[in-house]
Amino acid sequence: MKEILSILILFTTINLSAQENVCDCVEIGIETLQSIQRGATEKTVQKRFEKQNKKCDELSQKLGSNFEKNMASCENFPKFIQLMAGGNNNAKPNAEVCICVDLSIQILKEFEQGISEEDISKLYQKESDLCDKLSNELGEEQFGLQMMNCDGFSDLMELLMKEDE
Repeated sequence: MKEILSILILFTTINLSAQENVCDCVEIGIETLQSIQRGATEKTVQKRFEKQNKKCDELSQKLGSNFEKNMASCENFPKFIQLMAGGNNNAKPNAEVCICVDLSIQILKEFEQGISEEDISKLYQKESDLCDKLSNELGEEQFGLQMMNCDGFSDLMELLMKEDE
């Protein structure tokens, strides 16, 4: 009997401490959104994830603005953003859009190295114009959703979060 009680306490402790990092909270967000997509009511979902959400709220308060920044570095973050935006997370990446994502990453890295905006504009003007044209053709919302399918999207989000500091 004592062993069973010890095992139950262990499993309860593991379950409650499961949200020890931001990526666990992102996964809870994904599961929540998927449950809603499958037809669960918001009230049902809130009840189901109540303990996990409380842990994530505590972690968020503990980390402050670093919570959101850390979210961007999670492997599952693009899927979370995509679900929030209502996009199709099984869509095949658009090669042209992914080139634009990679270009954005390159430009942000150049900024980090102290290269001036004027020099970057000269260096990447042609590529930037092609990306602007593609964004206009697809529409900003569709372009953004397709960016989320690119391998470099997480890296881009991390760089953008750093820039906000």
